[in-house]
Amino acid sequence: MYFQTAVHKPHSCTSFCALNMSATTVFLFAALCVSAVAEVPLWELTPIPPVEVPAEGSALSDQRIVGGYEAEPYKRGYQVLFRTKGSYCGGVVISKLFVLTAAHCILDKNRRMTVTVGIHDLKVKESFTQVIPVAKAFLHPDYYRDKGITNDIAVLKLEQKMKMTDKVFPLKLPTHPVKADTPVVVTGWGRTMSETKKTTLQEIVTRTITVQKCKETFRFVDETIICTRATNVSPCNGDSGGPAMHEGYLVGLVSFGTKCCITDIPQGFTSVYHHLIWIERAMHPNYTFLSGCGILDLSLVLIVLAQLFLYWI
Repeated sequence: MYFQTAVHKPHSCTSFCALNMSATTVFLFAALCVSAVAEVPLWELTPIPPVEVPAEGSALSDQRIVGGYEAEPYKRGYQVLFRTKGSYCGGVVISKLFVLTAAHCILDKNRRMTVTVGIHDLKVKESFTQVIPVAKAFLHPDYYRDKGITNDIAVLKLEQKMKMTDKVFPLKLPTHPVKADTPVVVTGWGRTMSETKKTTLQEIVTRTITVQKCKETFRFVDETIICTRATNVSPCNGDSGGPAMHEGYLVGLVSFGTKCCITDIPQGFTSVYHHLIWIERAMHPNYTFLSGCGILDLSLVLIVLAQLFLYWI
């Protein structure tokens, strides 16, 4: 009898809606709390590897800074930790609102992505460390990986501007192509040869080689790619998308190589200079290409369709 009475007891719409909204709020709050608790610490994220390319030039599906040393804390304030779900790559600050990384680091453009700047040790979050969500990720429309890798570059537009400080600052874009035998500094939190996982930013110095020399190992290489070669040092898993810097200018982004421990084979970087026009386009407020799709932004399509509909009625 009590059950029947409870079922047929009248409720006002207001009280019912309030109860419904309260339940929804509690559910969403609980979901957010569970998500926050389950978030993987930075130092336990899975590093995304550079694309592994054997000598014959056919890219494989999978691929440390090896031989490097700890960077001076916060000297490389342009360095970014790019996080996508449980994985990470490197990246580089080019303005208050934009970051560059490698296209192959974008595992799924629908995943939640963030960038972390103002950090040296992944286990230490300072008062000036900034974690900013990515609003849009634009992959180069001609990015391609199959028998080699080309146009391995992506522009990340942030949801809010970074606060520039002496520990967070952009790297200048290049004004001319980098020449052979140029020393470049490569930084990242990628894997190392150390048995103990290092959580501090590491760096190496390597030197560029000619396209012709690099083609002896990777036949697909052209002027849009920079190759370096050094003994006992190389980028590795987690360094993808990170910067190669020369005298304050960003010359390349970590892209591909052979297995990390083979350091006498060239390493491949996306040439930033040869992608300047596309970078500038992607940074424009009206840039309308979706990440990796090469089609117009769906929001723009919907607006046009709505206008046509109003016109015909």
